[in-house]
Amino acid sequence: TSYTQTACATLFIYDILLLFPTEINYVWLPRPLHPRLLLFTFNRYSPLVDTVLTINWTLRKTATPALCRRFYSITGPFVLIGIFTSQVILMIRTYAIWDRRKAIFWCFVGTGILCFIPGVVCLAIALKTTQFITLPNDPGCINLSSSNIMAVSYILMLVTDTIVALLTLFKGIEHLRRSSHPFLTELYASGMLFYVCIFIISLANILVPVWVPSLTASLGCYQRIFHSVLCNRVML
Repeated sequence: TSYTQTACATLFIYDILLLFPTEINYVWLPRPLHPRLLLFTFNRYSPLVDTVLTINWTLRKTATPALCRRFYSITGPFVLIGIFTSQVILMIRTYAIWDRRKAIFWCFVGTGILCFIPGVVCLAIALKTTQFITLPNDPGCINLSSSNIMAVSYILMLVTDTIVALLTLFKGIEHLRRSSHPFLTELYASGMLFYVCIFIISLANILVPVWVPSLTASLGCYQRIFHSVLCNRVML
């Protein structure tokens, strides 16, 4: 677990360093302050909290089951809220593509309620029922739970991402039939690439814990980091 957390933190920091000049030029300098920038900022930089906690965790020489539970009780909700924030940003983008139609707005409101709230419930059940063990001189946490309740949460995330992707695809086909402007091509191609990447990661989070339950707690950080990184790349 400590290795996967460190890999996620490294990927996130590398992406920030790589895109920071672009972010300055296209987000902060030319635009006045706007409430949507709060969403962008939270989506972009809230993983820093996860990263700091992860680095602090990996510096420990050992861990206890109680510390493992505390660690995931803090990072788990942050992961879920961060992923939902990325999805909300892409919902706003798709809503704009569809010319702010009320049907799309209410579709996203219903999707958010029906997918996010059960996801919170699944996370609460998982945090309450998961049993951890630790090894001497190893900060990692080994999950002994046989429950696959978090798979339901990842399925709901995948449903949300699929709805956004399908609406983007339908509108993209309509727009690209009328114009093949490079901007439109890049707009919709980036959206589809985002979905393909997230689909693969979500599928891994759903299937791998069924085969190897001890990895259940290890894969969530990839879902979190890739949602943040890919969402920001779509927006930039």
